[in-house]
Amino acid sequence: MAIASSASAQAQAQAQICDNAQTKLEIFLSPEDISDIESVLTGEVLKSAQGNESFGQHLPPEISWEYRRLDGKIDQKLGAVYAVTFDNKATKENWYWYFVEEKNECKISAIRKLALPGLIYAMRDQLTKSPNLTPIDEQTLKNLNLITRPDHELKDHLISNIDAFNKLVENAKTDIAQAQSIAKSMNLNYIDLDIETGNVDVNIGGITDNSVGYFKAPHPSSVPAMSPDSYIYVEHIIDDWYIYKTT
Repeated sequence: MAIASSASAQAQAQAQICDNAQTKLEIFLSPEDISDIESVLTGEVLKSAQGNESFGQHLPPEISWEYRRLDGKIDQKLGAVYAVTFDNKATKENWYWYFVEEKNECKISAIRKLALPGLIYAMRDQLTKSPNLTPIDEQTLKNLNLITRPDHELKDHLISNIDAFNKLVENAKTDIAQAQSIAKSMNLNYIDLDIETGNVDVNIGGITDNSVGYFKAPHPSSVPAMSPDSYIYVEHIIDDWYIYKTT
């Protein structure tokens, strides 16, 4: 209950800080030129803009999009964070848009997504087509399929396997080596316990700092804040479980 109340309070505070973020998002995603680009963009996004062209002008016509405002903890420099899902009917891709408020104007300051090399997708596709997989290949494929799933599927995956994930965390508290082995059998990358905060990081995979995973945070205060520089995405799933992405 405390987590839900805290998230609700934070969402209300953010809405008051950047109450026109949705309007600015829709302007930048539209297929039209932006009449006043500096009222919509700032920082690195403004620097990379091509004249008055919108982001939407560069989207293929077959791609649709939807968005939602994230109500988790955000960096104090930000006014809002939105998750935007692009759908080409074959795959869905999640991007994260960060807003700051300048002189009572809410502006898009950064855009991020999980930066995975093409090799990961190529390996996944190659293993998917292979008729004869070794047990190691099968485990690798299952892990790659998890890494590349869209957010809503990753959240559903944890909910569908919540008992196994909770048991994994309990194992980590008593025998981290055994927990690592169990994590591998669940097609995950690793599990790590932070003694100081009590958070348990269940990493699905990725490369170096660009990774996706879940964490169990017993104290809402220990949930990391979203920013374009570290945890680019954090969202509550169920109980004290969260999904995250880093850069």
